Amino acid sequence: QDALEDAFRLYLPYEMSTSQLRLRVAGRTDKGVHARGQVIAVDLLQQLQDPEWKIMQSLNSRLPIDVSVSSCCPCSSTFQPRLNVVRKQYSYTMRYRKLVLDGKGEPLPACKGGPYSMQTAFDSPILWKCPWPLDESKLESTCQFLIGRHDFSSFVHKDNRHKRDKRSNSIDDDDKVCNIVTLEKFNFSILERSSEDEEAPWVEVKFRMEAKGFRRSMCRNLVGFVVEVCRGE
Repeated sequence: QDALEDAFRLYLPYEMSTSQLRLRVAGRTDKGVHARGQVIAVDLLQQLQDPEWKIMQSLNSRLPIDVSVSSCCPCSSTFQPRLNVVRKQYSYTMRYRKLVLDGKGEPLPACKGGPYSMQTAFDSPILWKCPWPLDESKLESTCQFLIGRHDFSSFVHKDNRHKRDKRSNSIDDDDKVCNIVTLEKFNFSILERSSEDEEAPWVEVKFRMEAKGFRRSMCRNLVGFVVEVCRGE
């Protein structure tokens, strides 16, 4: 938020402070989470005459490398990104070692190599390398089990589990005090596999969750639950 406010300073009168921008966002992310398609609204004292591409160019030249503006347009002064949200999607990328058992029903030695045995020089900093081998036959059924309208209290950060959610329309309107959320989508896609010649190949997947809104830490805890099931816990 600070970076965006500093970038918008270009379009403010000298005597106007960045706090008067009233910058509003569609949602906050958990620590370590990056947003794609985040929607923000700001209040300016005048209609900008520059074309859209020029405004984007000016803002992006003043933003750090991990923040960028992809589009912009005029909006009503009453527009509230958080209150007018229609749907949000979270994605979570993970690499795991496939659980392969020997003739005695024990995991092969390769399954116990840990995250560093799957590391490559091109890994993204937002990729989680799961330290446990997983039974991938349970992945899809576990994701499907969680879809629908449920009380997700157990998946919400303990500090927010009993707090009232003040966001109208971000979760079901009659459920602002509790943690009942309609999870519309929870699936995964395979991005990459190591050589099938390996005894226990590693697999990289991307999970996607979709709903009108999520509570704090809910998405990463949903993935954590899937991992626990697939490791046999």
